[in-house]
Amino acid sequence: MKTTFAILGSVLVLVLAFAALEPTRSEARPGGSHTAFVVQLLGTAQSRPLSDDEIAILDADQTMIDEALCYDLDLVDPETGNVIGRATDCLLSIAGVGDGLFIEAATFFHLPEGTLVAGGQTTVKPKTGGSPTVTHITGSIPSPGENSILYGSGRFHDAEGSVRLSGAVNLANATAEITFDCLFVVNLD
Repeated sequence: MKTTFAILGSVLVLVLAFAALEPTRSEARPGGSHTAFVVQLLGTAQSRPLSDDEIAILDADQTMIDEALCYDLDLVDPETGNVIGRATDCLLSIAGVGDGLFIEAATFFHLPEGTLVAGGQTTVKPKTGGSPTVTHITGSIPSPGENSILYGSGRFHDAEGSVRLSGAVNLANATAEITFDCLFVVNLD
């Protein structure tokens, strides 16, 4: 009987030790203030122009950003499927490259803790297989050490870090609407 309790106690200690090593979403990692989380833009949205507030955030350095196609969507926790906020994806410039597109984009993540705005250069290519509801695959990978954060409020005030995108979209009617299923990995320093 003592041996059984000793084994169970050892197993419990190991389980608790491994659980303590695994950082959870949106929690600081040991030894620093680094925060990482994953969010999903999910749904179909109609295009709209930039709002005055969005222009003020994106054009803070007076680069004359005043036009874009923006799409408002649910922001989802991909682990639970729960809606955790709203997102606005703004396509600032679009250029054809081969059979794909090169897009300069800014994404607004409106979360209960504040708003975070990230910018990136996105590659969009036609899909070669998979879901019939998807026409293109998207991706954006920041350069090492690059700060993707354009703006932050609330908890994200003065935030810096990188934001990576992997996604799937339906661009069959892109000037009117886009269907999104995109994952963003946010790493804040």
